[in-house]
Amino acid sequence: MSGVLTGRRVALISAGFFLAFFIPNVVLTWTAVGTFSGVVVDDSYAASQEFDRRRAAQVALGWTVALEHADDVLTLRITDGAGRTVRPAGIAVTMGRPTTSRDDRALALEETPDGYAALARLGPGAWRAEISATAADGTAFRQRRDLVVR
Repeated sequence: MSGVLTGRRVALISAGFFLAFFIPNVVLTWTAVGTFSGVVVDDSYAASQEFDRRRAAQVALGWTVALEHADDVLTLRITDGAGRTVRPAGIAVTMGRPTTSRDDRALALEETPDGYAALARLGPGAWRAEISATAADGTAFRQRRDLVVR
């Protein structure tokens, strides 16, 4: 008689099947909500206004960045609107892969007549350069450039 499929047995099988999927989803959802609230900034409107102010100040500098990589040397040139080389009060470049921070490394920049150069032994593939500079008047300049090494 144990081989007979009754309505009660179908209900128990169905309930067990759905609980097997429902319980892990509840646990994972609870864990996700408990570890990250979803809040990136307290006041997104104020953050957007600050972002717009910083972007406008950076655009007003009129700087253009040229970045090249050849023979394990990264060259960086920053020019103003008239095409003259810019020497920021402070400058830093961090190289890394686009999808992870594991390979991130700061480069030791040296001044050249046209800008800056740094030894950068980069393996083949996609790289990102995070350029951070400060103008003489204190204006922050930030730019991300993508680079592909063959």
